[in-house]
Amino acid sequence: MDAGESNSPPNQEPPQDGNGHSENTLKALRSGPSSMIELEQYEEYEDMSLPSSRIHAVLSTADLCAPPLKPLILQPKDKANMAEWFRSLWSTTIDKSPVITPDQFDWYFYQGRAIGFQVDLEYGSVCNGKILLGSYMKKPLWVDHSATTVFNLLTSSVSVTIDVSKSSFYPGQSFMVPCGHAYSIKNNTAQPAVLYFTRMLADSSD
Repeated sequence: MDAGESNSPPNQEPPQDGNGHSENTLKALRSGPSSMIELEQYEEYEDMSLPSSRIHAVLSTADLCAPPLKPLILQPKDKANMAEWFRSLWSTTIDKSPVITPDQFDWYFYQGRAIGFQVDLEYGSVCNGKILLGSYMKKPLWVDHSATTVFNLLTSSVSVTIDVSKSSFYPGQSFMVPCGHAYSIKNNTAQPAVLYFTRMLADSSD
């Protein structure tokens, strides 16, 4: 199976200064952007909190896709069948409503079975979306050292192992995996299992 490729935009070279700039203009350029100048006042105070622009997202769905999962490109026939199933699962009578398609998922495989991830929200301490487990797919054992995750099952039935405790869940039921605990999820049927998930950053002070 082929892994997908990502193309990065070419690096943009900054414009070169011409010879017609005034002395003040060249001096300003050498001083750097004004945002850098404004931050100089914070350098004298090590204990002072920096502006919120320094804050960045700490949770990423990419954590869920770590090895042994490997990237997968869906075959055209599989993609068409999945798209038809999606239309039935998320059907709507509202005009111009968004349509969920297989292309919106990032696909991986493990032991010959497929798993897909779609991100709905990824912001700071919260990350949520959907996971699709193919027929009899087992999401391999994994420990989330960053977040507690809540899952809600939409289709099929799954077996969930958290540490040494094993439970079964059915559509409409929810379960939680605390931060720092090993867990795996197995689809028990030939029907794809769709789960909604929400990851919440664990309190590092605990």
